[in-house]
Amino acid sequence: MGYIGNEPTTGHFPVQTNLVGPGPTYTLDRAPATAGAIEVSVQGVLQPTTAYSVSGTTLTMAGVTTGIPIFIRYLGETLTLPTIADGVVVEGKIGAGAVTDGKLAASGTMPAWNGAALTGITHTPAADSVDGTKIADNAIDSEHYTDGSIDNIHTNFQPGTTFKGDGASARGKIVLNCEQNTHGVSIQSPAHASAANYTLTLPPNDGTADQVLKTDGSGVLSFADAGGGAWEQLTTTGLMTSTSSFTVSSTYITTAHRSYAFRCNDLYLTSGGSPHFRFSANNGSSYYTGGSDYSYVTTVSSHTSHYWEGDLNHNYMSVMGGRNVTSCPHSGWIYLWNPLESGRWTSMTWMIGNTGTGGGNDQNHITGHGYFKTTAAINNVLLTPGTSGTWIGGEITFFGLTHS
Repeated sequence: MGYIGNEPTTGHFPVQTNLVGPGPTYTLDRAPATAGAIEVSVQGVLQPTTAYSVSGTTLTMAGVTTGIPIFIRYLGETLTLPTIADGVVVEGKIGAGAVTDGKLAASGTMPAWNGAALTGITHTPAADSVDGTKIADNAIDSEHYTDGSIDNIHTNFQPGTTFKGDGASARGKIVLNCEQNTHGVSIQSPAHASAANYTLTLPPNDGTADQVLKTDGSGVLSFADAGGGAWEQLTTTGLMTSTSSFTVSSTYITTAHRSYAFRCNDLYLTSGGSPHFRFSANNGSSYYTGGSDYSYVTTVSSHTSHYWEGDLNHNYMSVMGGRNVTSCPHSGWIYLWNPLESGRWTSMTWMIGNTGTGGGNDQNHITGHGYFKTTAAINNVLLTPGTSGTWIGGEITFFGLTHS
């Protein structure tokens, strides 16, 4: 017959003669299966199996005197069955029909047989064991994952991802919800008709207040001051009876604007008035009134004459040329250039006209230019009707020109 492992040797009864008293335990050369598998003789007297016991290679027997030899005969060999190595049992070593359902585990870990195929296979992958290489293109859409199952821990798009359109009318977009998921804002691609293909790269910082994003033409974005040089309306004042002056303070003259403009609409003042400007470098605590602080020249054109007037050294800057502001209203623009830039003279330019219908001084076109002849930065401007007049009507609107 055939054997698994070593075939036993017959007719061979090994003996052991190296044991002597007194015991009571002795080490055998091999482990007999039972006490009856060996013969134990003490001084030539064969011992009954009830006089000793065996456990593995340990023989226990009491009552042997010191130095008395003990003789052991092994009546049969204990076979050592080898452990079969992985992968050595091939298909040719398995008998036909030998593997049946009864030979398979009943814990549900093996599927049922169905002819040559296996059915009922269910596999639960280990956590984090499925990476991008295991997923086919376009295999995962909103039908294939549970709401909330894809979170920050389970996403690591390297080097990026594509949010696709639906192939019809819906474009690819990213929706960023509020913390309650009741509101959201979207970043959406242009329409298909635009054939757009570009990348926008965000700036490395968040810029400063009032700056805007600009591109270098290749999609690289950065923060920059707003361009365009647009006029921004800052304040409007209606000049009513007994208004003695109009003041623009440092609330409106700031680094947010470079230059400014006064829009005058139907300005009236009492008899004897002479509209003019004075400047302050300490927000109105005091105004420059020195006799050589200002220089101006004005050109006056009417239906009958054309002339100029001015002063190279004066204690204020006259902008209406002493025209009759009492009998007819004046309207126009007065520009203030770069008042906050120290180290240079601040200048003004004006274009003003009468709106009256009478003759003489009520029909004039007034243009001019003037300087504040000090290099201090100006943060307050006073428009006064003069020492002997007050404003009695009209409106002034103050504008700031943003940086270009």
